[in-house]
Amino acid sequence: MKIFRRSQYDLLPVESIPGFKRERELQRLVEDNVDVIFGLELVKSEFSLEECRMDTLCFDRNTNSFVILEYKRSESGSVVDQGVHYLEVLRKRHADAILEYNEKNTPSTLKRDDVNWKQSRVIFISPRFTRVQIGAARQDSRFELWEVRCYSHDILVLYQPTGDSRTPELISPPPPIRVQGQPSVPPRYTEAYHIEKANRQVAQVYKALRDRLLEWHAVDLYATKAYLGFKREGRIFVTVYMQRNSYWVFINSKKGQIDDPWGVLEDASSGRQLGDYRIQILPGGDLDHVISLIRQSYEEKR
Repeated sequence: MKIFRRSQYDLLPVESIPGFKRERELQRLVEDNVDVIFGLELVKSEFSLEECRMDTLCFDRNTNSFVILEYKRSESGSVVDQGVHYLEVLRKRHADAILEYNEKNTPSTLKRDDVNWKQSRVIFISPRFTRVQIGAARQDSRFELWEVRCYSHDILVLYQPTGDSRTPELISPPPPIRVQGQPSVPPRYTEAYHIEKANRQVAQVYKALRDRLLEWHAVDLYATKAYLGFKREGRIFVTVYMQRNSYWVFINSKKGQIDDPWGVLEDASSGRQLGDYRIQILPGGDLDHVISLIRQSYEEKR
């Protein structure tokens, strides 16, 4: 990967330089810019639960879930084992995390049922990860690995490694780059990014659903890397996962709260997506039934 600094019509090579001398330096930089880098809200630095000391606790308003950030200076150890342990402790001691959030965001009244605990995840940040660590993390969507590189001219590069030791492959869109005098820019996912995954017929059926939902009061559409989401006044009521020949709709309601007289919904309570109900949408399907089911979740989010 070659990086250059533009000077009008000239490209000046940017040299790699030694990274952070101490883990705390990297931690402070990320915490001060966590909203810009990852779109997260900082809750607590050095958050301790039982025998665990979590480097950074954050909250993701897009998924209504807590996110743990961990910083590494070496490649040693299993990040997955550590991540699984941290998420288990967070699940057991969820009241402490909620209390910390509410104290920081007074007069916030975040409650246990407001949090989607299935979406909790751990982000590991390090100068380098091993292929074993990268391969293990790929098997579980709860874990993200980000490598950080420092370059001359105050440039900082964050990217998700592929495991290819020859050349770091940047994710698409390109990784955030911090340049002197410019704020870093996180990856931006759009509706078009997801629509491109589907064939023409599926895209048309999705757009028909989208247009119906956006007619409702106070509904906003947003995109993440994994899905498209629809919010009512900031509260997610349905998400869409696009595929080539169909798409999945996940209704963000607890099991037992949706009246499904047609029996078309599947139980998704054991998964990690938002909501305990899902339905697969194929070209030619009847959207009216689906709309009426989604409407029930929408009404809950008043």
